[in-house]
Amino acid sequence: MALLLSTNAYVTSSQQKTLPFLSTRTPKQQLSITNSLKRTRNLNFSPLRVAAPPSVPASDQETVKREEEGEYRSVDDEFGEESTDSKFSWRDHWYPVSLVEDLDQMLPTPFQLLGRDLVLWFDNNNKEWVAFDDKCPHRLAPLSEGRIDENGHLQCSYHGWSFDGCGSCTRIPQAASEGPEARAFRSPRACATRFPTMVSQGLLFVWPDENGWERANATKPPMLPDDFDKPEFSTVTIQRDLFYGYDTLMENVSDPSHIDFAHHKVHT
Repeated sequence: MALLLSTNAYVTSSQQKTLPFLSTRTPKQQLSITNSLKRTRNLNFSPLRVAAPPSVPASDQETVKREEEGEYRSVDDEFGEESTDSKFSWRDHWYPVSLVEDLDQMLPTPFQLLGRDLVLWFDNNNKEWVAFDDKCPHRLAPLSEGRIDENGHLQCSYHGWSFDGCGSCTRIPQAASEGPEARAFRSPRACATRFPTMVSQGLLFVWPDENGWERANATKPPMLPDDFDKPEFSTVTIQRDLFYGYDTLMENVSDPSHIDFAHHKVHT
């Protein structure tokens, strides 16, 4: 049995931070209201992260930034593997984001990976799944709220800008047919940010570094056992949304002592 676990989470508008406001009340009344607001905010749920690294103290954030940029990255040229003294980079790996069978080729799908919002969609022209940064380069509207246009391109729902599977802008409806505006869609600033993707054993993988194409192409994704592909074996694939981080999940599944109490002895 292959089990793909996703902690993709959605937060409603009622869960978002309360907007600040002005008040003409006395300081004592304002203090009471402030304390009430603090209690209210503590009840709000912050957006969860998928496979997010543990929080890092402020003093170490500069080091983490340099690691992500690859300053400490060391790769064995012969075997294509990280050496034992190399620093771990969260973005230098393939991550399974969905079973392909659960994705709709006619609709863009939002997903959050390593704290970054992505949009997954099927490029029918090249017959491949594509992952973009979920931001239109025009006004940063979520591309996941867009649609697939008549040319098979991803169209933003805000101003109708369209993008092909490579991330290049193919249409700006408001642009004039002649002059500088007619050439605006060719600007690199009009391109969507694309991430490497790969389909393996029925799973869609994303490499969450838009600048990591060379390393992604040289790296294989995690593989299921060989029996998964044998016709004499029957497999069942399940995908669930779990509203907590991977660290909580791993702590839970490695703790069998809670089963008698939390799961009513389901193991018996």
